[in-house]
Amino acid sequence: NSANMAAAERGNSVESSSNMAGLMVSKWEKPARGRYKCNIDASFSPQLNRVGIGMCIRDDEGRFVLAKTI
Repeated sequence: NSANMAAAERGNSVESSSNMAGLMVSKWEKPARGRYKCNIDASFSPQLNRVGIGMCIRDDEGRFVLAKTI
């Protein structure tokens, strides 16, 4: 998908596989030494007509730095 392609272009590989339900399962990989990684996700509820966005920043050891939701 385009998110995996963009990650690969930035040098962040994404390891994923399919589970028995056919859903993609991804494994988080830490960024290069001295760098941070920002993971973003979003959802939409057609019933409520609402969008939710969340982000989490971690350092090169996978330690939590910052999170934000809107």
